[in-house]
Amino acid sequence: MADEAIPAATLIVVRDRAGSAPDLLMVERAEGMAFAAGALVWPGGRIDQADRNRASELGLGEDGADNVAVAMFSFPNVEAYEKYRREVKDDPECIAITKVRDETACFTKYERTFMRAVARE
Repeated sequence: MADEAIPAATLIVVRDRAGSAPDLLMVERAEGMAFAAGALVWPGGRIDQADRNRASELGLGEDGADNVAVAMFSFPNVEAYEKYRREVKDDPECIAITKVRDETACFTKYERTFMRAVARE
């Protein structure tokens, strides 16, 4: 029997820096934690019922799909993306995780969404 999913949220903060790679906000989990001790992670975690209630009171939206995970990649141009797509199939880590996906059926659907940078004023 599969475990029930726990409602959770993750915040990914990216700050542009002129002339260099962007800053990313991450936190380090305490060494004494039972899960992923000492790991660098995005801030976030379990969503408390009180937080859900307050968000609903404020009209801040409703629960979304419970079976969606998002990974975001950034490429400087279409050519770099196309090069990545050609080369990733030979990457040992990609091959290993694809095998896990195939064996466990942990993904039921795969989608790609392309975004365009918003110009700043």
